[in-house]
Amino acid sequence: MNIPDFTKACAPATGGVASLRLIAAEDLKPVTFNAAGTECLMPQPAEGAAFAQIHMLENSASYEQSATGVGALAEVEHRIVFGIALRDDAVTLIERLGEASRRGGLAAVVELNTGLELLVGFSSRLGGEQPLLLTGCTVETYAERNKRPSIRVVLSCRDRQWSAICCGSLSNL
Repeated sequence: MNIPDFTKACAPATGGVASLRLIAAEDLKPVTFNAAGTECLMPQPAEGAAFAQIHMLENSASYEQSATGVGALAEVEHRIVFGIALRDDAVTLIERLGEASRRGGLAAVVELNTGLELLVGFSSRLGGEQPLLLTGCTVETYAERNKRPSIRVVLSCRDRQWSAICCGSLSNL
C-alpha cells in the first residue's frame, strides 16, 4: 500500500461554516458528479423551489464528517451543527426542518470559511436516499447575563461517501 506523504505546511486555521443553504432533497434537480463522486456541479433547485439561507449566530456552526466501521469507508456520518437566535421565527424554522425531515429530508450546501462549498445529504451513489434529518434541537438560555438565549440545531445523516465539493466545472468526468 502506498501512503501519501503529507509534508506540505498547513494553511492558517480558518475552521467553521461561513454559510448554510438548505433545501428539501426532493426539490433538487438531478446533480452532475464527476466519475469519482468527489465533485459536483453547483446543485440547482427544481422549478418553484429554492434554497433557504439559514441566518446562523456568528461562530456557531460546524460541519463534521467521520468514517467508522470495517474497511476504509464502511459508513460516513455527516453532522451540521448551528445556532440560531431564540425568536418567534426560530420555532417556525425548527417546525419546518422537522416537517422536511419527515417528508424525505434535506440537502445542504455548506460553505466553509475557507470558501470551499460542500454538498451534504445528497451523494453520487445514493442520490437523495440518505438525506439530512433534524436529529437534535436544544434551547440554551445560559446562566451568564451577557449571553442571549439561542437554539442549537443538529442535522445529520449516514451514508457511504464523503461529501462532494461543489464546483463551477468538473474535472475527472
